[in-house]
Amino acid sequence: MGQTIKVFDHDDLVIQSITDHASRAQYGADFLHLGVPIPECLCASQGPVGLEIIENLGLPGYDQAPVEVPGSPIGWRLVSRNRLTELEASGAPLGADASHFEPDDFAEVESVYIALPALLGMFLGRRAVLVYVRETVHAIDLHELLPGARGSWTQVSVLGLITMSDLNRREVRRVAYELLLDLETVLGELVMRRFKDSWDWVRQTGNNVGALNITLLHC
Repeated sequence: MGQTIKVFDHDDLVIQSITDHASRAQYGADFLHLGVPIPECLCASQGPVGLEIIENLGLPGYDQAPVEVPGSPIGWRLVSRNRLTELEASGAPLGADASHFEPDDFAEVESVYIALPALLGMFLGRRAVLVYVRETVHAIDLHELLPGARGSWTQVSVLGLITMSDLNRREVRRVAYELLLDLETVLGELVMRRFKDSWDWVRQTGNNVGALNITLLHC
């Protein structure tokens, strides 16, 4: 079974966002409103490294750039601006050597809707990551579009780049607030089951958090 790689652009993400919406993960952040598809990224290229790409990355404060690397698992890697600066200073070209790229620079996700725990977990040891979706495609399912196709293959869809700064986006705050609201609601229900009189709970927790408990009980 072979593998094909597709790089999503903005239109692909819009379509996939609509397609996956009904089956989206609970507390899932939509990549469409979170990351940047590779066609909209400032990308570096293999070969000699010039000052232009380093300056172009530095002006808006970008620390990484995607690089197309044929033969790599998803066809793309991330190179840091500092690494490009080192290569330019030494006169060495940017190649396919693993040492040229950021370690652990891509991650598989289930869909364009990335569950908040998985999203936050990606940045425990990273500052940027390329995310992709992997699925098995069966020719029989595409017989109308590909009448001559046979068998099945793996489709890798590269959604794009997410950086740590993207965690400040409204999409992440929306999902986090939804999670906190549900947590608050559950806590309120637990308190109401345990205490018939809400003031019993307030008295047990102390006056300093009384206002918070009243909020929980009436959410």
